Amino acid sequence: MKARKFLSSFWVDALSLLVIGVIFVVPFAFIFVTAAKTRAEAALFQFNWPSQFQPVKNIRQVLLFSN
Repeated sequence: MKARKFLSSFWVDALSLLVIGVIFVVPFAFIFVTAAKTRAEAALFQFNWPSQFQPVKNIRQVLLFSN
């Protein structure tokens, strides 16, 4: 009986961690992928991989613009 209660509790905890992980990880993944896109691709707001991976160039442009 104790093992059954432990396993049911384990699955509830694991599912909760998975849901929380998705809620917090997906927005950061979207931000990272969008930051690596060209200006035209970023304007489409689609969650797909960029054709030209250029995060360093984009971050440099943001930092130069903010100065």
